[in-house]
Amino acid sequence: MGRAEILSFDSVTELKKAAAEKFTTPIHFHDGCGGQYFTVESPNEELKGFIINYFESRNLLAVFNNDGSQFCVEKK
Repeated sequence: MGRAEILSFDSVTELKKAAAEKFTTPIHFHDGCGGQYFTVESPNEELKGFIINYFESRNLLAVFNNDGSQFCVEKK
């Protein structure tokens, strides 16, 4: 596992806006003592691919749990 990337709220807003332009599935951001992570209400492969590509273009890695409903962002 890599090192977690701490995202600014502006970066989170940009991701959510970009995803909302293409998908109806909401992405939720969680920021707490345990770190930052995202949840996806209705995960699907198309949205997962979009998120992976979104972060890869920023030289970051989106790491999903087994069912694709949660992910975090790490440095490559």
